[in-house]
Amino acid sequence: MIVSAGPGRGPLAAVAVGAAAARFRRARGVARSAAGAAVVALLVTGLSVMGLSGCATDASAGRFIGPSASAQPHSAAPHSTAPNAEPWLLEARRTGGPGKGVWTSMTLPGRRTGYQLPAQVYVPDAYFDPQQPGRRFPVVLLLAGFPGAIEHWDTQGHVLPILDRMMAEQKIPPMILVSPSQNPEPDRDSECIDAVGGARADTYLSQDVPEAIAAHLRVTQDRAGWSAMGYSTGGYCAVDLALRHPERFASAVSLDGYFAPAIDNTTGDLFKGDAAAERSYTPTRIVRDQRPAALRFYLVAGTTEAKVRSEARAFAAAVHAPDTATVVEVPGGHNWDTWNRAMPGALTWLSAS
Repeated sequence: MIVSAGPGRGPLAAVAVGAAAARFRRARGVARSAAGAAVVALLVTGLSVMGLSGCATDASAGRFIGPSASAQPHSAAPHSTAPNAEPWLLEARRTGGPGKGVWTSMTLPGRRTGYQLPAQVYVPDAYFDPQQPGRRFPVVLLLAGFPGAIEHWDTQGHVLPILDRMMAEQKIPPMILVSPSQNPEPDRDSECIDAVGGARADTYLSQDVPEAIAAHLRVTQDRAGWSAMGYSTGGYCAVDLALRHPERFASAVSLDGYFAPAIDNTTGDLFKGDAAAERSYTPTRIVRDQRPAALRFYLVAGTTEAKVRSEARAFAAAVHAPDTATVVEVPGGHNWDTWNRAMPGALTWLSAS
């Protein structure tokens, strides 16, 4: 399905329907543009572009969890008046208060990789409801471009007021969003892969991060409740992680992402001549492979990005049943303004899964 949104159109209008979504191959120079040109890729269940009004919530208390942290999950009595949440999260909650989600810091330890990397997490207001102490929540991994930062979803994407408002209006269900570090070497773009003889970003993001999140937050274990969303390089990461790990992720949202790993001076030689390894991290090639579970893709392209639009559509054409893909064209280019316009629709689409 390909949909388009433009000024004065209101809801996104479907302009074409196909069996798949789009193939983004972002021109390297543009995809690596300054942080101000970062992309917000969001999973949405609806295909409408909505206003972005709302008050920002910043409950970052700088709290960290890891192997040496003393905070452990605790259970609340069935009729307890206290929220079922760990102390570090309750402390962060005091910054924002009822009616708003919490955006705070975590350290996510990697049992397999040994990494101890920082992350930002959004925990919805409903998480602290003492009447639902056992409720578990879906999870969206937020993946950044390069160069990018885990806090850009807040400082540039302004996702917090959008989430708070849409949840308060019951347009989307409460969900937890986690922005993990995806580059074990901060000055080197990992492309979210396990490099041959190098960093193990794929293992960290697909196995260590979900495990660490589940150890400290009440999250669903059902794959249908796990998605990945990213902008620019993060869009490639989101699609690739879903294709490689369908047992973990059911959906992926790409905002101006691309569909083959980028190899340049920011990445170094990721594959060292290993053609099989390179193929396994190339979405345009593995999209046709058989998988044990169906996937959904939501691909956003700015209307001024001709190459991105073309490649998104090409990727979508390669998607086959039971997988599905949706391409959404939004006015603008490779920047946060464009992705902000797409965000409410992506969140709605995600919630419809």
